[in-house]
Amino acid sequence: MAGSLARRLLRGQLAAITAWQACALTAVALLAGLPVGVAAGRWAWGLFAGEVGLSPAAITPVSLVLPLVPGAILAAIAITFPSGWRNARTNPAAALRAE
Repeated sequence: MAGSLARRLLRGQLAAITAWQACALTAVALLAGLPVGVAAGRWAWGLFAGEVGLSPAAITPVSLVLPLVPGAILAAIAITFPSGWRNARTNPAAALRAE
């Protein structure tokens, strides 16, 4: 009996796993997306500024980009937490029997 209890996740643990998965996926997306987005924005500004006659030098304020990282991670947790908590309340045996 102790072996079967050790393999069972508690509700909070399952919700935490869902939140950690969302954090990991968001962190990977930010690691790839922020540099690509900044580079694409600079390139697009250079094209636009060249056509209009403005200075093509683009300034990317780090103080505006860095708060996106914790904001995106917190948004991912806020979005996935209700579904993780709802899934933690379901009985997997009953759901599998229904299939």
